[in-house]
Amino acid sequence: MILYLVIAVSFSSGDVEKALSVLKINEETASSALPSVLAAASFDWQLMAMNVIERILAMIAHIGLTVIVFYGVFKKKKAFLPMAIILHMLMDTAPAMYQRGLLPLWAVELWAAIWIILIAFIARRLYRNLKLKEQ
Repeated sequence: MILYLVIAVSFSSGDVEKALSVLKINEETASSALPSVLAAASFDWQLMAMNVIERILAMIAHIGLTVIVFYGVFKKKKAFLPMAIILHMLMDTAPAMYQRGLLPLWAVELWAAIWIILIAFIARRLYRNLKLKEQ
């Protein structure tokens, strides 16, 4: 991530030579590096902020799914593993459809937000039940 940030700043400030030397791009590697360089050149602060927020939300979802699986293991209830798998699958459905060009990005973000809220709610409830039973 930091490398992409350095590249984006280098290209946006117009110092292309510096960016190419950081990436160790020369005449032999230029054709294979072109797609990555073009992607880095179009990287802006809004896109970076959206990527950071998306990663934070993904971590929240994965922590919630881990709590669901842990609850199932702790309580010896096997149904929680398939539940976590299905929740993860449903959350990943919209991004897969976006990659195929079937959904716009805003719909994917809305879909993910709904599932992340649901997963966090379930995980929080299970965790509270787990703590109440221990005392």
